[in-house]
Amino acid sequence: MTTSSMTHSVLGSEFKRLREAEEFNATQATKDTLAAEDRFRPMLLHSATGESKYANAVYINTFREQKKIILTPSTAEGSTDIDFLWLLHDFKLATVVILNEKLDPYIPDQDKTTVTGPFSGKLVSKSTQSHYTELVVKYQYYAEHESFDVRFLHFSLWPKKTKVCKISDIMHLLIAAQDIATDLPVVVQCRDGYTRSGLFAVLWCIVERIKRDEEIAVAETVRMTKRRCQRIIPHEEQYRFCHEFAKQYAVGGKTYENTEDGIRRKK
Repeated sequence: MTTSSMTHSVLGSEFKRLREAEEFNATQATKDTLAAEDRFRPMLLHSATGESKYANAVYINTFREQKKIILTPSTAEGSTDIDFLWLLHDFKLATVVILNEKLDPYIPDQDKTTVTGPFSGKLVSKSTQSHYTELVVKYQYYAEHESFDVRFLHFSLWPKKTKVCKISDIMHLLIAAQDIATDLPVVVQCRDGYTRSGLFAVLWCIVERIKRDEEIAVAETVRMTKRRCQRIIPHEEQYRFCHEFAKQYAVGGKTYENTEDGIRRKK
């Protein structure tokens, strides 16, 4: 058996064990939910209905920070524009990564103002980078004098109906997002809230672990994120993608060795 086929077999077995270990509650697996426990969700102080409620979103911990990432679906899939803006407003969130082909209606076009419930929005700036588009929108809640700015990184290079994208493309996006991230959580949004966003969150944690400990521990990272959102990394193809991404990120004249927990740089 070749080294490549052995690696393929090992990763397939790892992914199978991860799936078997999931304690998935089928009653939660509806179209408009991330199948996450309420204790892992942000609580909205306001909502489209005027009541406080749990957001259709879930906190993801990284190796260094609690509640660093918030996964949420697009407003066409079980959420509303108003609830999403309340999430940004109530938690003072300033960075959003969008992994959809199209932008939701709460993001205005140039020289236009959007009105979404009690919020108005105006595009402050828009710049096209090689791998994403950066937009800054100023939102105003009608009952408050102060406005708040939100920076959106729109990534539209993910091919339709595919489980993964090009590694170099999403690596550039992730590095940019980590560079501009503040101490507040980063919101990551895709159509269903977990297929693309969950992969991005796992890659974020993988990069953080490499930076901090010089280790690649994909299986541990996937287990950690699945404790918050069991639907993350639903496909073996994505699991293999995580391994290949980690190897490519770690490359740079460094040699790594296998350990029980992953791959560590040789001393």
